[in-house]
Amino acid sequence: MNDKPYPCTSPRSITLKEIIKSLQPWFVSCKPQEVPELAFSNIASDSRKVVAGGIFVAISGVAVEGWSFISQVVEGGVRLIVGEPTLTQEEQTLFTTHDVVYIQVSSSPEALAALVALYWDYPSEKMQLIGVTGTNGKTTTATLLYRLFSQLGYQTGLSVL
Repeated sequence: MNDKPYPCTSPRSITLKEIIKSLQPWFVSCKPQEVPELAFSNIASDSRKVVAGGIFVAISGVAVEGWSFISQVVEGGVRLIVGEPTLTQEEQTLFTTHDVVYIQVSSSPEALAALVALYWDYPSEKMQLIGVTGTNGKTTTATLLYRLFSQLGYQTGLSVL
């Protein structure tokens, strides 16, 4: 058990070099020696929540294709886009004109998870997890453990599925 009040650090700025190292992308729109010293403090997969200077991860949804909002987020000032498609000539021109870096990955949802973990300094590596399995008594056992650890002063969480 971690006896610190909060096992993860607060969000921080992450650099483009850290992102490239973490994602191991298929393609980056700038050469390694040209990687600008950019730092990001906002990650979004919802185009309505992107802030100027932030990161947009284009994810294919069931009803909406995240890539369809590329022009909107570029015009909104995003500096880094992570996605799966190969850029068209028109998109390359748009990104170059607005000084946007593009990172192509094999899976946008996996890239988003990796970026969020990097942003929060890998909180899952600092947590202890207890799983309760069986036929009967799982909820009772999990609740008792939750209350016990809470009374002992540990920061706890409970999820019953």
